[in-house]
Amino acid sequence: MKFQPAGARDLRMRRNEALARRSVSTVSSITAWGKCGLSPQLLQTGCAIGLDVGLAGLFRRPLTRCVMRYRRSWIVAGLCASALAVGTSAWAQNPGQRPAERPRGDPAQADARGGGTRFGDALPGLSAAEFAEFAAGKAEFINVEDVEGGLGPIFNNSSCVSCHGIPAVGGSSSALVTRFGLSSANGFDPLASLGGSLLQAMAIDPAVQEIVPPSANVIAQRQSTPLFGLGLIEAIPDRAIVDGARRSKPFGIRGRPAEVVDVATGQARIGHFGWKAQLATLLDFAGDAYLNEMGVTSRLFPHENAPNGDLALLAQYDLVADPEDEVDPVSGKGDIDFAADFMRLLAPPPPGRSSGSASRGE
Repeated sequence: MKFQPAGARDLRMRRNEALARRSVSTVSSITAWGKCGLSPQLLQTGCAIGLDVGLAGLFRRPLTRCVMRYRRSWIVAGLCASALAVGTSAWAQNPGQRPAERPRGDPAQADARGGGTRFGDALPGLSAAEFAEFAAGKAEFINVEDVEGGLGPIFNNSSCVSCHGIPAVGGSSSALVTRFGLSSANGFDPLASLGGSLLQAMAIDPAVQEIVPPSANVIAQRQSTPLFGLGLIEAIPDRAIVDGARRSKPFGIRGRPAEVVDVATGQARIGHFGWKAQLATLLDFAGDAYLNEMGVTSRLFPHENAPNGDLALLAQYDLVADPEDEVDPVSGKGDIDFAADFMRLLAPPPPGRSSGSASRGE
């Protein structure tokens, strides 16, 4: 990449930031574009480019390498597609339907089982019924939420795959989320009363757009982690984690299991998932993500996040009754259950090239 003087870099970042703000403020009115007939595949492609650029400006960071190769006209087009994709793909796939009313897709149309040989494959050896669960879960994982179905009023993205799609569905992405808080002599305060610690960077209306509070003196960005093989992590017994922490290790290394409450059962468990191992199961993990990343409430997490803690704004703009993810009476599952099924049955990364060190580590 050609070096640019600091002034030119700052100017480009300001332009990107302005473009990102325009794309965010457009979200509330773009659902009408669904009538234009653009294919969801085209919009998803544009969305992948547009979100990279939009987030780059919004979070004041340079454009990622995968976007730098596009000329500015493609960048602008990508941002437009990013905004259009939130509304148009949602309109095309689930026009105003609440989650439990949506079709789940035909499992026969899903990818071949693959036997865990590629990123995004199902675990090898699944039964036909288990693979059907994987396929239905994958359909939900790539589904785009809309406002009528519960998206927002504040959120970070409109589908699971938006942050977990590279190199395959269930992977990672270049998108970053922002955490903030206040560090003082009394310790760390996540500023929960001001909407912390997670910033929801998008909104269904500019009036509820969140900001990092001026009182925050800690701001960190995090990249979504891949989900490959998480079902195998969930299968590790709590006792095995506790015993492993007690086992003596070299170089003074020590571990302390995170003792948490399983949101679904209310039972004491050992945390398996999340940045601080704060969630016990993949169902808890899915429910937490639906609420905090997409603003979709469920039976496990029935209360919306208020924009920067403002309950009056929440009451004004949250017009879909909670919980928004209703359980389908036929399958007995909601969106979070289908998403958990997909993650649970997703194969670990395929093994890399064999080497002496790799063999010693097996």
